[in-house]
Amino acid sequence: MYQPFANAAELPRAEAASYARGPDAPQDHGSDRPVQPDLAAHGAADLGQRFGLAEPPSAAHKNARNALILSMAVAQLSGARHVFYSRDRNWFAHHRSHLPACFTYRTVIWAAESLSAGSPFFVHDKASPGDPRTTPGRSRRSTLGFSPAITDPDLAELLESLRTEPVSGVLLRNAQKERKTFSPTALTRASNELLVRHRALLAKASITIDHPNLLATAPGLYRAGPRLVWTGQRALVRIFNGRLCRGGRFYRGFWQQLSKSERAALRINGEPSFEHDYACCHLRLLYAAAGKRFPFDLATGADPYLVPGAAREDRPLIKLAVLILINAKSEQQAVHALAGKLTECGSGYDLERAAALLAAVPRHLPDLAPFWCSNIGPALQFVDSEILRHGLEMLVDAGIVALPVHDSIIVPAQDGATLIGLMESTFRCGCANARRMGRVEGEAKSSGC
Repeated sequence: MYQPFANAAELPRAEAASYARGPDAPQDHGSDRPVQPDLAAHGAADLGQRFGLAEPPSAAHKNARNALILSMAVAQLSGARHVFYSRDRNWFAHHRSHLPACFTYRTVIWAAESLSAGSPFFVHDKASPGDPRTTPGRSRRSTLGFSPAITDPDLAELLESLRTEPVSGVLLRNAQKERKTFSPTALTRASNELLVRHRALLAKASITIDHPNLLATAPGLYRAGPRLVWTGQRALVRIFNGRLCRGGRFYRGFWQQLSKSERAALRINGEPSFEHDYACCHLRLLYAAAGKRFPFDLATGADPYLVPGAAREDRPLIKLAVLILINAKSEQQAVHALAGKLTECGSGYDLERAAALLAAVPRHLPDLAPFWCSNIGPALQFVDSEILRHGLEMLVDAGIVALPVHDSIIVPAQDGATLIGLMESTFRCGCANARRMGRVEGEAKSSGC
């Protein structure tokens, strides 16, 4: 009898890890983050003047330097100490099609050198051709960061430059997380229109955090040790992966960085907040795609992640195994991805245990057999992102401040009942879309696509 996951071939761990993180997870660059060239569009003022830096020779030079400074400020919000940039002409030539016109080799090198001259405020580590960080296929990376002379109020002032400025509302990225160009569609136009209206609604709202772990250190800025949260980070971006029917979730809202208990401490216009989610969202969508009834009665406490014969403490691993199974392309990738997660949990790189946990899922959920190791995850994310988009549109139409977190939404507590009813109705429509998706995926697989 065929035993799934019983004979996992070796696979490089770095490749397998990407399936554990999911298709939308950011790339791991250690403690550094990449410069964000698009931030050059924010603000007409020369931010270098705040630090007594040299006058830029042109508007392009000013904008490139602004992008570096704002990138460093934004990186602080993710716990990074530095941003990295390339000093390789070939990198700029290769990425020219999606870089702002001001972000060229000449302007960036000038901007970095001018920041280096402001040594009381900035730390600059230039990579040379012989630097050990230089590897085949990777451009030379230099880093820039703030020195301890930059205080939280300084950061708050810099971040204010980003609060109301326009951003690219819809992004399409390839497998390397690089931006791809695309022709606008009805979907992208509707998404952009929604994001503009949502941004305008949130700009008028007072959103604070009343949590013992987060200390307010400047207007809109909270600190928990090295971690910073800036409540002005409200402009959402919808990110698609490879195609405009893959991924599409909404990112970059500050509330998405918070833990569940911290989100519960949000106050919107002085009122307590309420969060409601789509319980077992992807499993329910998969059953809809398979044309099957969801067999678990969530109202009575039934839990699809409690597998008969498995220990209750394995529930988080079973849930992770489901996530990996719908994102992986093969059993080998799934086994190594879960083994990597076991290592992070302190259990060691245990392939045998990973295979056993993964094999328990198809036995427990046999109706979903066609979807395991099918890489259907990005398509599912598109369906759940469309469910959320329609729900968000209704809330914005009603003038309700709404903060989406992928498969949940936060609103003022007084609007909680409205949110629950709205989410249930949009989810039913999403299940119908999932059934159509299941037929399309099945036809593609049978035709070898």
